[in-house]
Amino acid sequence: MQNNKSYSQELPDVDAIDLDHRRDMLSTPPTESNLHSWIDGALGIWIPKYKICDDHCTPYEHLHDRYFDKFPKTIALANRGGGKSYNTGLECWLKARFKPKWGAIILGGSLDQSEKSYAATEDFWNATRDVGGEEALLTEPNSKITKFQNLSWYKISTASTKSAHGPHQPALYLDEIDEMERDVLNGALMQPQTMNRHQATWSFTSTRHKSFGLMSEWVDNADVRGYKLYTWCVLEVMEACVDYHCSTCELHEWCGGRMKPVIEEAYSEQVTKGIIDKGDKPLMGFNTVDDTISKVKFAEGKTFSPETEVIDVEADLFCRKPSRQGLVYKEYEANVHGVADIKLCHSLNEVGDLPIGRYVMAEWERVRAFDFGTTNPMAVLDCFIDPMGRIYVYKEIYERGITELDLIPRLTDGINYSFNIGDIAGASEIRNLGKYGIILLAFDQKITEGIVLCRNQMKARSDGTVGLYVNKELAPYTNWELAQAYRYGKNATKEEPEDINNHSAAALRYLIFALRKGKVRQSKGVFG
Repeated sequence: MQNNKSYSQELPDVDAIDLDHRRDMLSTPPTESNLHSWIDGALGIWIPKYKICDDHCTPYEHLHDRYFDKFPKTIALANRGGGKSYNTGLECWLKARFKPKWGAIILGGSLDQSEKSYAATEDFWNATRDVGGEEALLTEPNSKITKFQNLSWYKISTASTKSAHGPHQPALYLDEIDEMERDVLNGALMQPQTMNRHQATWSFTSTRHKSFGLMSEWVDNADVRGYKLYTWCVLEVMEACVDYHCSTCELHEWCGGRMKPVIEEAYSEQVTKGIIDKGDKPLMGFNTVDDTISKVKFAEGKTFSPETEVIDVEADLFCRKPSRQGLVYKEYEANVHGVADIKLCHSLNEVGDLPIGRYVMAEWERVRAFDFGTTNPMAVLDCFIDPMGRIYVYKEIYERGITELDLIPRLTDGINYSFNIGDIAGASEIRNLGKYGIILLAFDQKITEGIVLCRNQMKARSDGTVGLYVNKELAPYTNWELAQAYRYGKNATKEEPEDINNHSAAALRYLIFALRKGKVRQSKGVFG
């Protein structure tokens, strides 16, 4: 029996199918109506095609639409072990075999991730070797590139700055984008190009591991960016649970009994079509029920600490919400604290019916917070403070490779700031700015203590507002750091977060610490 490695469900025996019939199938491109039976009959691979959750789809629906180019831009949000990489490999193999002069690059968040898609090619190679299908390939799989005699090809690469700015080709597959750098992803998006009558296509596949990570951002904005969203979870890729009872099943909390009617539907369809015999278990997914239960129980029994990062049952298995594991500021909500545009008003008439958080008054106290850097970005936050103590990050300077002296033209803007605040460790920078009349207050404080003060500032108030608002239009990096980038390390040995993606966060911490604990001049070295 031919059975592939990733899809471990008991599959039909392709050896029992007439070789001439299989040879005819492999020489004839699948149609929209027979793609599933074509893959099953020619390769012995069963792609899960039954939807369990109302707002989900299936791996087969995604594969079908991708192969027939129903939508040029797609995002597949699926669970860990949900067959995303395998489907990508199958799609590439099918397109390269039946679409001459087609080309694709698979970029993974890591080399191992890329190889998961590419290694699937070995299954298709082995499944067709006995009927002569292998002679269509010019090179063996797993050499990082596969070329076909029809001049089609696909290859893998790790997502990096170099690979992102590679050559142009019709198709780009980005696998596990939550593990990619933003600049790398943006660079890679420029690769696809319509060539040889093949339209340019983009395919994103990932589990939504991180709260407000790249995958979360693209999923939330799929419609606006013109991407078709496909979602499936661990239930869509699980075998039929015919030997389990809902009343005692440990997955009932998540399934709610939705599997049973779908199993009946699958059984009836497959018996009618002769796919299975009466009394057989219907073909559905490739994960066993016991394995799925084990994963859920493992995830539910874990909590996050700075020393570990574990599976989040809702995000990683059921795709219900992004994981917030590892975030320094879990209190910060990108769509609550982050505001699309904060209006600067000079009178109440300009405020109109704008709610709190959407405007600042020019008469409010205005302050600036600095985090110095040259190799690392320098961050300067221009903030307002309203009479109730709410802080508004109105705009930012966030640049790498500059010094405080380079900023002088932008810092001497004629605006009356109540005070400027910075890190006491930046003594030389503070002295340099002082020569131009920009006097900084400074302080020395423990990071963990400052984080606690920031968290308190971010909390919701009894009137429904929060204590911090960030203008996402003019301070995008501040919103990005607080919402997703400022994190504890996976192997952290102390309470302090990673010293990366923390420049706006540090400037904000200096400001809030100064407001709550009192200000100090550099020359005094004591709190006032």
